[in-house]
Amino acid sequence: MPLSRDGLAEVRKLLKQQAAIAQFGKFALGSTGRKSLLGEAARACSAAIEAQFCVIFRHRKKENDFRVEASTGWDKSLFGKTISKLDETCPQTHAFSSLKPVIYGELNGAPKSPLSHIYAKHKIASTVDVVIPGATTPYGVLEVASARDHHYDADEVLFITSFAEVLGNAVAKSDNLELLKTSIRKMKKLIEEKNRDIEKNKILSEELNHRIINNLQLVYHMINQQLDVVSSENDKKGIKAIARRVVTLASVYNNLSGYQMAEKNDFGASAKTLCADIAEFQRSSKRDIHLECESERLIVRADLLTTLGIIVAELVTNSYDHACPSNKGHIKVSVLRGTDHPHTGKILIQDDGRGFDVHQKTTRRGINLVRSLIELIKGNYHVDTSPNGTQWTILFPLSVK
Repeated sequence: MPLSRDGLAEVRKLLKQQAAIAQFGKFALGSTGRKSLLGEAARACSAAIEAQFCVIFRHRKKENDFRVEASTGWDKSLFGKTISKLDETCPQTHAFSSLKPVIYGELNGAPKSPLSHIYAKHKIASTVDVVIPGATTPYGVLEVASARDHHYDADEVLFITSFAEVLGNAVAKSDNLELLKTSIRKMKKLIEEKNRDIEKNKILSEELNHRIINNLQLVYHMINQQLDVVSSENDKKGIKAIARRVVTLASVYNNLSGYQMAEKNDFGASAKTLCADIAEFQRSSKRDIHLECESERLIVRADLLTTLGIIVAELVTNSYDHACPSNKGHIKVSVLRGTDHPHTGKILIQDDGRGFDVHQKTTRRGINLVRSLIELIKGNYHVDTSPNGTQWTILFPLSVK
C-alpha cells in the first residue's frame, strides 16, 4: 500500500534528520576547535528540525549556572553570557537534574514556564531541553525552541536526544585533542627551558639534545604507526592512542626536569607519577578501575627511565582497554630491586581481568612495542595469565648503556 502524502513527508523528515546526525558526526571528526564544533552543532540541529532557535548551554559547576556557548536565532550579543541560574525555574535545570528531555509549551500538555526575560525578548513560546553527556558529568544542555506553541512529537524529541549524544562524544573528542595539544606545548616549553640551561654546561647540552632527538623520533614513529592502521571507524581509538603516548612522554620529561638535568633518576618515584597521570587520563564515569602503584627507590640512567616509562604505560593501558571488558577491575604496578641480583630491576604489572592467550600471535602494536623495548634494554619477561587475571614480570639490568 503506497504511503499517503503525510506519510511520505514524515519519512522525508526522518531521513533528513538521520542525514544531519551523520553529516555532523563527519564534521566533528575533522573539527579542531571547540568554538567551530559547537557553532556547527547549533546550526545543523536547528536546520534538521526546522527550528527557529537552537542553543547550546555549558553547565558551570563552580558558578552554579549555564553559559551560552553557541546558538542560532538568538541575539549574538548573548554569546558567552549567563542567562539562567541553576534553580528550579528554568528548563535547563529540570533537564540537567533529571537527565530526561524537558518540554515546555501548552500544546505539549505542559504549562508555560516562568522563563528568563531573554525568552520573552525573542517571543519564545515552547522549548525542548535535553542533556549533552560528558566524560564524567554532563557537559550541558541542548535546547530547541520556537516562537509558536509547537508540539514536539516523539520522533523530534528522539532526534534532538540523539543529536545531543553525538555532540557529547564530539566534545569529549575535542577535549582529548586539547589534552594532546597541551602535552605537546608542555614538552615544547620544557625543551625551550632546557635549551636555555644547556648553555651553562656543554656536556649537559649534548646529553639533553641526544635525549630530545631520540624521544621526538619515538613520537614520530608512534604517530606513523597509528596512521598506517587508522580508518574512519577507528579515528577516535587512534587519536586516543597517540594522545596517551604523548602524555606518557610528557610525564617522563616532567620526571627528568628539575632545576638541573640529572644523569641518573629514581624510576620508583617516576613510576608513581606516571601511574597517577595514566589514571587521570583514563578516568571516566563509565569505569570503575583502580590503578595502584608501589615502588622502591631505583636509580637508573635517564634514557633507561624513558624506555621503562613507555613499557609501564603500554602495559597498564592495555589492561584498561582489554583486560576489563566490564569496566571494573584492579591494576597494580610494582617497581622493585631484584632480590637475587642487586644490579637488576624488576617490574610487576598485575590485573584481575580476563587474561589472554600468550602464545597467540597478536596484532596489538602496544604489546609488540613492549616486547621490542624489553629486548632493547637487554631485559627479559614472563607472563602468567588465566581467566582470573594477568601478571607481567619484567627483569632488566640497571646499568644498560
